[in-house]
Amino acid sequence: MTAFDPSDCPLDCFKPYEAVCPTNAIVLKKGDSLEGGVINERCYGCGCCLPVCPYDNIKAITYLRDAITTAQLVRRNDVDAVEIHTNGSSANCVFLQYTVAVIVFLLSYGSVLFTLFLLI
Repeated sequence: MTAFDPSDCPLDCFKPYEAVCPTNAIVLKKGDSLEGGVINERCYGCGCCLPVCPYDNIKAITYLRDAITTAQLVRRNDVDAVEIHTNGSSANCVFLQYTVAVIVFLLSYGSVLFTLFLLI
């Protein structure tokens, strides 16, 4: 996940991070100052925004998201990417690969099957 304080950003910032965020998790609105920031429910920590901030104001934050919250995020219509990081344990990686394969298959055949999968 990422975070930053919009009050540290100059008003004339062209906000390149908004264009590279695959989940539209960064939203800033101009007024007398910049308001908004990272929408935590959308940010999954891909890091695309980190190198493009012209003022180096965006910082990475380590976190763990539970499976139910992740499933709810994936089911939304405005998310077009998910990135999964593991600690490299071979047993966990094999289970994760199987789980992701099942989810991709279910997503390919519509949200009804995916919803049924999540309820099982």
